[in-house]
Amino acid sequence: MKLIWKRDTEISTRFDLVLVNTKNVNVKMITKLLENVEAYDPVVKQDFDAKASKLFRKWLGSPSQTLKEHAYASVSNWFMSEGPRYKDKRRAFAAERLWEALFCAKPSQRLTNPGSKKIKPERFSTWWSKQKKCQLQ
Repeated sequence: MKLIWKRDTEISTRFDLVLVNTKNVNVKMITKLLENVEAYDPVVKQDFDAKASKLFRKWLGSPSQTLKEHAYASVSNWFMSEGPRYKDKRRAFAAERLWEALFCAKPSQRLTNPGSKKIKPERFSTWWSKQKKCQLQ
């Protein structure tokens, strides 16, 4: 079942999301996908973002709560980033699977600048337009 999202607020600098159809979320499956993202990758030699993990786990505990932008931006960065530490790595693959379980559209580029967890409004807007369109299909 497709998950349907809306923005938590229409403030142009905030990008937190709220799941509309919470009954469709498979918490066990998404938790397992998150665990795959969090798993230590010996090739990358870097842990997944602890704050993003905490925010995801809080949301999984109550999917009617807001999913904070930091959490999902961190996931998208792992499969959207260029460079050898991201591409074709276990965590990048796991992050893409998690993204696909949550959203029906992928961003065309990173939602943040490298080294930042703050979403760029124009990048969000491009992705969000695609997401809203595919949610209607």
